[in-house]
Amino acid sequence: MNYNILLISIIGHILGDFYFQTQKLADEKKKKIDGVFKHGGLYMVGIGLVGFFMWIYSRVANYYLQLRIVVYFALVLAVLHFLIDLFKFYVFRRILKEDVAERIERNQKAAIYIVDQSLHIATIFLILLLTKKFGYEFEVSDTIKTFLQLSVAILLLFKPTNITFKAVLQEYKPNEDRAQADIQQENGDNQEVVEERRTGKIIGNLERLLVFLLLMVNQYSAIGFIFAAKSITRYSKIVNEKEFAEYYLLGTLYSITATILIYLVFAKGVSVG
Repeated sequence: MNYNILLISIIGHILGDFYFQTQKLADEKKKKIDGVFKHGGLYMVGIGLVGFFMWIYSRVANYYLQLRIVVYFALVLAVLHFLIDLFKFYVFRRILKEDVAERIERNQKAAIYIVDQSLHIATIFLILLLTKKFGYEFEVSDTIKTFLQLSVAILLLFKPTNITFKAVLQEYKPNEDRAQADIQQENGDNQEVVEERRTGKIIGNLERLLVFLLLMVNQYSAIGFIFAAKSITRYSKIVNEKEFAEYYLLGTLYSITATILIYLVFAKGVSVG
């Protein structure tokens, strides 16, 4: 199995399924078939970009990967992704009754997200098996391989990690905060709420990036200072609100665990320490 093609495919998937998909589009594709097609088109763009990179690099490296192979690769990945999303749409909007579908989406959000992403990742491995069977390879220099590994790691640290936490662990949010979030989602967020969420995301992203960089240079002891500083800003709420304290600890453990896993899987071999 060609590890370089795996990295390229993951980058394309992350771009198409996370960075090129807004929350508005994610909500739209649950309710309207137009949203599924829009997302499918944007996913094609993400896969197309990495496919174009493969083709350009092959020409620079003088082994001239055939353009039609790159096109087939991008098309098959994009079409399989679209078919999975289309199947999910028809199950929840055409086959199941509306009240049943809404109940499942509300109560089984984590399971739906995990199954959805698992199917998409499975299609990537299917494509890799096919490329191996037909003898297609994508060879790159060590420098480019390192660039691809770090690109996957950095891309995973931000939006995918945030969305995964929201999808899988949102139910553990304190009841009062969760109820308020539901009301805001129905009525639209005011500017203050939007700014608060944006600040929280920025803090979380910077936290994971700093931990990742410290792991890269083997400065493990310094990681504790990041979480100590983070805890100081929420000290009064942690002390006075038990549910918030538990949810805060859950989020912190999730953040550091996700960062360590991403580092071990994609970046440990390129440590500069």
